Amino acid sequence: MNLEGVTTVFGPEGETFQFGAMGGGTLRVRSAEKRKLARAVSETALAISELCDATVDWELRGDDEKDAAIRRLRDAGLALFENVCEPEKRDELKALLRETIYLNSQSEPNIPWEFLYLGDGGGEPDINDFLGASAVVGRSWDRTAEKGKRLKEGAGRTLGKTTHSPIGVAQDATLDSARSGEEARIFVSLGVAFRELDRLVDELDIAKLEDFLLKSEALTHFNGHAKEEDAKAGTPNTLYVTDQFPITQAALSDLSIWPKSIIVLNTCHGMTLRHDAEDTIATAFAHRSVAAVVATTGRIGDEYATRWATHFYEALFRGQYVGEAIRIARQQMFEESGNPSALLYAFIGSYTARLPEAVRTN
Repeated sequence: MNLEGVTTVFGPEGETFQFGAMGGGTLRVRSAEKRKLARAVSETALAISELCDATVDWELRGDDEKDAAIRRLRDAGLALFENVCEPEKRDELKALLRETIYLNSQSEPNIPWEFLYLGDGGGEPDINDFLGASAVVGRSWDRTAEKGKRLKEGAGRTLGKTTHSPIGVAQDATLDSARSGEEARIFVSLGVAFRELDRLVDELDIAKLEDFLLKSEALTHFNGHAKEEDAKAGTPNTLYVTDQFPITQAALSDLSIWPKSIIVLNTCHGMTLRHDAEDTIATAFAHRSVAAVVATTGRIGDEYATRWATHFYEALFRGQYVGEAIRIARQQMFEESGNPSALLYAFIGSYTARLPEAVRTN
């Protein structure tokens, strides 16, 4: 991935967005009024939710149902684009975005930039006209807000000189892809040595998870379930590992994690962004100074998630940056099924995040 001339930054100034191309000029656009923009984001969120419903059994659905889901996304993406930019600057912004490969979003994190639709509204929608088909959006977080425990004394090992693999895989055994070993075979097929998280049984076992994360200096892959916060029921954002062992967002925020590692949440509701709140399972990891957190912005089917992970890790272990690996996986998933659900995968963190050379070589 060539980082020169392709990075665009979104920065808020009231209701103004500044799009600055690296090595080039800047374009400042004025969004619609805040209420209209919020409505467009909400409509996009509903369209994304319908896509999530369809993804679980996409191959079994008829063409009419698939087309309807994509048209709804297209219509929402068009409205979102129109509310981000005033009419007289839309062509200029569209041209800039079509030349962009990587975007670093430092604006309001709840805007689903991947689903901006850059085509026109006529005819059948083309999934390659969504911004996320050609560009990957990296979301930043406020490092001054980081909190929780520091690394334990003596935890500062040098990557590449440990006796264990710096790759960790944590799976929920209730998933078909975990029981069959299909997801773990991704790493085996790439010749990658990894450690698996031991079964967690009670609250005291949280120390096992912390030790596991500290030893996963390069990468931790989660293949499991996650559930969103339910304010009415009083249940928090929760990640499930091993045999449905629940770990709340608050518990995750209190764990020591190896800094600069990559976290991949191949689960439902990991949420690199949410359309109604900022704090998510993904941000709980992001606040621990990791290099990047990859997660979905909605529900995803187990089989689809494993296929996506195959493409993502093939690119990542070839030395691609995290964002570029996501973009490559999206394109390959589009070609395989015509299912736009790969747009649900996004990341928080640095655009320069990738696996250390020693890990890729080994």
